[in-house]
Amino acid sequence: MPLALPFIKTVGERNQAKIYGINSIGLQRKGFSEQCIRELKQAYRICFRSKLNTGDALLKIKETQWSAPEVSTLVEFMESSERGFIR
Repeated sequence: MPLALPFIKTVGERNQAKIYGINSIGLQRKGFSEQCIRELKQAYRICFRSKLNTGDALLKIKETQWSAPEVSTLVEFMESSERGFIR
């Protein structure tokens, strides 16, 4: 069964789950900075809203200088997932 991505809103159960963007409200409540949330949104757009395949999108994200370490956390999760992740 695919895993839910960190920092991402996921709705549904099992094989019918879908992602709906960054959980910005939850991140604000947890004290994440506006800069961090903005960068996570940019990385999300590159990975899931661009026409790039996942490998190319991850390369593009890794080439960009991000000040938020959470972007690296998201990329590492996606790269290390053996069971896949919800798209």
